[in-house]
Amino acid sequence: MVPNLFKTSVLASGLLLGCATIVQAQLPACNSPDPEYDMQVDFPALPATMLYKVDLTTNQLMIKATQLSGVGWLGVGFSPAGHMEDSHAVVGQPFGPGYAMEYALNGETPSTVVPSNAAGASAMSVSTTTGRTVLKFTYPLGVGPVPVYPNYPTHVLMASGGNNPVLAFHQSMGVQDVIFTQCARPASGRIGEKPKSKKDKKEKKHKKDKKKTTTTTVPTTASAAPEASSRK
Repeated sequence: MVPNLFKTSVLASGLLLGCATIVQAQLPACNSPDPEYDMQVDFPALPATMLYKVDLTTNQLMIKATQLSGVGWLGVGFSPAGHMEDSHAVVGQPFGPGYAMEYALNGETPSTVVPSNAAGASAMSVSTTTGRTVLKFTYPLGVGPVPVYPNYPTHVLMASGGNNPVLAFHQSMGVQDVIFTQCARPASGRIGEKPKSKKDKKEKKHKKDKKKTTTTTVPTTASAAPEASSRK
C-alpha cells in the first residue's frame, strides 16, 4: 500500500507541473527579429518599431526603438492617460553632440519638456544606421512617476522629429497600448523555426544510425596493406 504522504507529494508535483504548462502555453510566441529582445510592437504612424524584453529577475524592461524612415530625434514615453502631458520619456538626439536622456513631459510644448531622472532609466544610447535612428534604454519596472508593470496595459508614446540639435515639436507621433510580457521561445531557441515533429526526429535518427554503420573495410591480408607500412 502506498503511504498517503507519498500520494500527496505525487499529486502536488503533478499540479505544479500542470500549472507551469498552462502558464507557458499562455505566453505569446516571441516575434523579435533581434535575439537580444523578445517581442516587437509596430508604430505605423511614424513608421517605427519597438523591440522589448521583460527581465523579471532584475525587474527591468529593455527597449530598442527604431525609426524606419528618416533620421532625427526619437523618443519613447510612458503615459498615464495616452497623451503627452504628465508622461515620462527617454529621448535620443543623434545630431550635434548627440545624447539620450530621460525627460518629464509636463505639457505639449518644448518648454514643458524638462530633463528628469525620476524613473531611473539607464543604458541610454542613440545611433544612426542605414538612414534610421535607433534608441536603446533600460527602464525599471514598477517605479517612477509613470510606473510600468509587466502583464498590464501601458500607454506607450513614440515620437520623432527633425535633425535640429534642440528638441522641437514632433513631426510624427504614435500611441499603442502595450502589455509588456515575457514570451515563449520554440524548443530550438530560434524565432520562426518550425518545431520538429516526431517523424522528423525519427528520420534524423535513422540517418545518423545509418551513417554510423557505414564504415571502411580494413584489409585482412598483408599484401593488401598500404605500401607506406613496409617502409622503415
